[in-house]
Amino acid sequence: MQKCERTETCTNPAPLSLSVLKTDTRSPAFRVVRRSGVGPLLQVYHGLELIEVLPEVRRHPSFKLLLGRLYNSGVKVVALQQSFGVDPKTMQRWGHALHSFGPEQLAQVLAGRSRHRKFTPEIRTFVTLRFGEIYRLNREGYSQRLRTEIKAVFGVELSGECLRPLLQDLKNMRTGSCRES
Repeated sequence: MQKCERTETCTNPAPLSLSVLKTDTRSPAFRVVRRSGVGPLLQVYHGLELIEVLPEVRRHPSFKLLLGRLYNSGVKVVALQQSFGVDPKTMQRWGHALHSFGPEQLAQVLAGRSRHRKFTPEIRTFVTLRFGEIYRLNREGYSQRLRTEIKAVFGVELSGECLRPLLQDLKNMRTGSCRES
């Protein structure tokens, strides 16, 4: 355990910090630090000033915007690629979208490949809300019934395979078991 101020003992030790992107000659006052704790977080510093905290999740828009800004500010692309594991062309696309596009185009670029997917967050929420009642009434044809309702409400046809992982999770939540990934 870690000693705190005064004489109390901390129950939760301070999160581990690791400098992800160290300063270089192009950006001597700029630093990105990885923090462990509740989840992987990135802290962005300019000098000693903390300017941003964001989740280190590749699909998160804040993460993409950070890498786009770093790319645009002239941080070495090789250093970004080594630190974050993102392809240089992807970072270039994010950076270009930041200063070249309007809000709609920026949202499309940040959505990445998922922007054309039929299974949207709205449909996911719909399935989650309707599942309990439909499954209770018909344990045999619940997937087909959900897909029929999705087509009626959203005008989108989805395959049973598309819904299978979510439906399995929802069934497991009802029975109290967990799905192994």
